[in-house]
Amino acid sequence: MASEFARLLKQDFSDAKADAEACVTAWRKLSTTMDALTNRHRAHVTGPLHRSWKGDDADSALFFLEDVESRLGVVETEAMAVARVVDTTRIWMESAQTALRNAVRRAEEDRFEVDDDGWVTDPTTADLPRNDPDAQQIVADRSGLLGEYRARITAR
Repeated sequence: MASEFARLLKQDFSDAKADAEACVTAWRKLSTTMDALTNRHRAHVTGPLHRSWKGDDADSALFFLEDVESRLGVVETEAMAVARVVDTTRIWMESAQTALRNAVRRAEEDRFEVDDDGWVTDPTTADLPRNDPDAQQIVADRSGLLGEYRARITAR
């Protein structure tokens, strides 16, 4: 199975973006429709009946009709919440991919290698003699960068 790193790095969000935008539009439309239905119900059903009905049966019926309005309000709120979650998730995924691609590009520009699992290595220091003070300084200097790139890439 492909690693999360490889899937995020290579994922094509172009179709997903269009699908997510259509999904968000549909959920927002549902929310708006529920708001309109609540207002219509209040204006044409509950409101007029509330003014003219009297007695225990009327109170029970009005309680039921107000519960219907409340449920419509819940659907309105939850539909808007779903739209927000879908849109936010799409934005976060695209942002994470951009940040990951930028981190990999920067690492490769500095001559580090990034494998298919997101592990960063430094081939430029692999063949340096371990007991040479100049080589040790090069390794030390590049180790800081190596750690930074590993942190950036594995944080995605």
